[in-house]
This record gives sequence, C-alpha cells and structure tokens, in this order.
Amino acid sequence: MLGLIRKLFDNNEREIARYQKQVVEPTNRLEAEVEKIQDLAAAYRELKEKHEKGASLDELLPMAFALTRESAKRYLACATSTCSSSAGPSSTRARSPR
Repeated sequence: MLGLIRKLFDNNEREIARYQKQVVEPTNRLEAEVEKIQDLAAAYRELKEKHEKGASLDELLPMAFALTRESAKRYLACATSTCSSSAGPSSTRARSPR
C-alpha cells in the first residue's frame, strides 16, 4: 500500500517538474518582452493566427500565459506574486488601462 502511494506522489512530482520546465520557466522568461507590448489585443490575435497556421498549443502556451498575466497586471492592478483573494476588496478593483 505504501509503495502505491509513493508511486502516485512520485509521478505527481515528475509531472510538476515537467510543467515547471515546459511552461512556467518559458512564461517567466517572456515577462520583460510582454511588458513592452502596447496592444495586448493585437498580440492575442497574432497568437490565434499562429495557431490557425499550424503552430501547436504547446508552443503557444507560454506566450498565452505571459499575455494573460500582463493583462491582469494592467487591467486588474494585480501582480500574480502579490495578488491574492485574502488581500481584500481593493485588490479586485479594476483600473483603467495604461
């Protein structure tokens, strides 16, 4: 029984490490680049066009996450490292775009 539990959690740890390497790290590396983008809607359209031309979702996922994070920072005044539901009502108040 203990072996089965260890196997389940070990598999989960490997999956988390894979996700960290394939999605989280590339997304974080794109942060500075995405902050410079003025028109986020155009960037989302460009991602959609790349997908329609055959780019895989796995290829596009880090940029999609980076754009989403930047959208949250701009429009919700919410940085993912500092925003939480326990921060109170002021953290969810929307502000005008830059």
